[in-house]
Order: sequence, then structure tokens, then C-alpha cells
Amino acid sequence: MSGRLLNNTRSTFDRKDNRHRQTAAYIQTRRGQSGQDIPVRGLRTRFEGQAKELGLDDGSLGPVVNDMFTVQDPVKGGKISEELHHIHPLRNFDGLYANTNAKQSQQLQQLLHSGDDIRNIMNMPRYAHQGIKGLTEAIHTRMRAAGVEHGGKTLHPVMQQIDAAHGADFQTKMNLAAAYNKQVRPIVEEILDDVLTATEEMQDGLLSDARAGTNATAKTMIDNQTYELMGKRQLAAERAKIFQGK
Repeated sequence: MSGRLLNNTRSTFDRKDNRHRQTAAYIQTRRGQSGQDIPVRGLRTRFEGQAKELGLDDGSLGPVVNDMFTVQDPVKGGKISEELHHIHPLRNFDGLYANTNAKQSQQLQQLLHSGDDIRNIMNMPRYAHQGIKGLTEAIHTRMRAAGVEHGGKTLHPVMQQIDAAHGADFQTKMNLAAAYNKQVRPIVEEILDDVLTATEEMQDGLLSDARAGTNATAKTMIDNQTYELMGKRQLAAERAKIFQGK
């Protein structure tokens, strides 16, 4: 890889700064009737604003399609069932956007479709996004285990290089962005597909049971969660009981 790393020192991750740097200017502002640029605040507003501009919230497309691009309002006393998810976390690109000017940031944005770009955010079931202990695995847990998100035991080699690239020359940053697209992006998107598929299979199982008048899937889920929440001694005793019964 051409270029050189000028400074290997990691700076403190600044989420607000990265959202600004990683998100294209046309997404950060929308033009009002007065002709003035109106700042867009909040991930929800940016997501729904882009969906509207792309015609994805057109009611004629039908409620199923429309709901994919509409964020639910929280109900008092309850939890929302869907959340917005950055497919490629902001921190993944921290080292690339650090110490870049507006023109350089724009080049990275065009290559990575990062930040609050609608190609990088999606509406996701809460139990797939956050996970339910013993039932569903959070997508962020899967990503950390695979080394494609910070916070796990290991980190993908390309991401290690990105972390060390805060003071690198811009060509090195562009090369690393291309390497991320080639080596890391497919892993992230495969995990996304797996998590969403598992969620759909769980829902399908519950619906099939309901039609058949059984609760087999629900019972398995409850058993799995019970085992997951057991302490080590309690779990050992339960396993011993099962062994003795054989």
C-alpha cells in the first residue's frame, strides 16, 4: 500500500465530529422555500428526509414499503420495536476522516457512503439491534466478535491500520478506504444479512406455531433464555439432573 503513516497516536473518538465529517453536506442541510439552508438535526430527521427526497415514503408504494423508511414514534409507557442502525459504525472511519479538509472528506464520503447517508443507516428490529439475552444476538455483538467493530478481543487488520492513520497522508487514507470496501465491508454486510435472516426465521417459527395451535418455538425460546440467565452453579445442577435422567 502506497503512502506512509505519519502519526500513530490515536485521538479520543468524537462521535459528534465524526457524524459531521462523515456525512455529506447535502444530507446535513436541506433547502427550504426561502432558499436558505436549514440545518437538519438528528439521525431520524436525516433518514426520513433522504427517504422522502428519494420517493421511498410514497404512500402509493404500499404500507409495507412505506414502513421500512418511517421511524416509529415512541408510545408512552412502552418501548419502540425498531431502531435506526449505522451499518458501518462511525468509529470505523475515525482515522480516515481525522485531519482532512472539506474536499478530502467529500472524496471519502463518495467512496464510503458513510455517516448518516441512507446507504449506511437502516430501520432495524430492536431485538436484532440490541439483542435479547438467550434469544437473539445483537448485531453489534456479532460485529465485535468478527473484529469489524471496536470493543471486541480482536480487530480486523485493515481497521487497525485505519486506527493508526489519523496523521497519515491523504493517499494512504484513500487506499485504506478502498481496502475497507474490499475486505471489511463484505463481512459487515454478511453479518447484517445473517442477523436479519435469523430474526425473520424466529418470527416465521412463531407464526407457523400459532397457525398450528402449538407453542413449540416459544417454549424453545423460553428454555434457551432460562439456560442463558442461569448462574454457573444452577446451570451445572440442571445439566447433572438431565444427565442422571438419561
